[in-house]
Amino acid sequence: MNTVESDLNAARAAQELGYEPVLTGVGDKWVLKQAAERPDRYGIGSEETGHNISRGYVTTRAGRDVEVFLGNGLKSALNTFVATRGLSAREAARPFPRGFKKSFYVYYTRRELLRQGGEVFRGVEDVIRRACRLGEVVQEPRPEEPDMLYLAVRGADGRQRAGIFVRNSGTEEKTGVNVRGTLEDAAELARTGEEAIVYLARALKDRGHAMAKAERGILEALRGGPLASASLPVPEGVHRERLLEELANKEKAIRACEAGYELTPLGARMLEVWS
Repeated sequence: MNTVESDLNAARAAQELGYEPVLTGVGDKWVLKQAAERPDRYGIGSEETGHNISRGYVTTRAGRDVEVFLGNGLKSALNTFVATRGLSAREAARPFPRGFKKSFYVYYTRRELLRQGGEVFRGVEDVIRRACRLGEVVQEPRPEEPDMLYLAVRGADGRQRAGIFVRNSGTEEKTGVNVRGTLEDAAELARTGEEAIVYLARALKDRGHAMAKAERGILEALRGGPLASASLPVPEGVHRERLLEELANKEKAIRACEAGYELTPLGARMLEVWS
């Protein structure tokens, strides 16, 4: 069991070993739900933050063995690899080729517009289908998170080659596009993810939000070339450090340079669609 955020290569490696990979929504609670529903078939579950959920047993005071599913953490998973497969610690740290994972974000979005069956939902799906050239793109709705768009990319062998999903953050005013696949497909997945996030920047950005206005002001200022950090226009009442952190490290619209900050190619595209 993998959540959609997990390394897709883990599922592919498990499939090569004879297991059936199953995807769940974000969060280890959905892995546990699958374990509870399929206790006779459950192997191991993995969640992005490092939780690895495996089957165990506890003995009650009455002497009865009870099956439980426990999240033992990444260290216990590595110990299991060493104990059961005879691997060295270095080999156990990477038992299968690592995959490619990248996330794109647009901040200060009108998250209510991304709903299953809605215009933005259909629009970003269409953008991804037209952009992705890795194989057949199949929508796989997640009942545990119906407003998340999950698209599986099937290779010529019928196996899942990549995964692309779009979802709102539950804690921040942002929407993300996440791509998962092999390192060989990294460039194609990154290109597809960028096309999707540019569409979402146009469709979802709340242009009346104070932080969004401040973002646009900085991008406009950098259109003519790099500027020192102190020269960037930040309106009174807007947290400068937070604004630059989100623009540079989250949205990747600007980047640090010798002179201070400069516009990235992605930032230039976002500025174009916001204008």
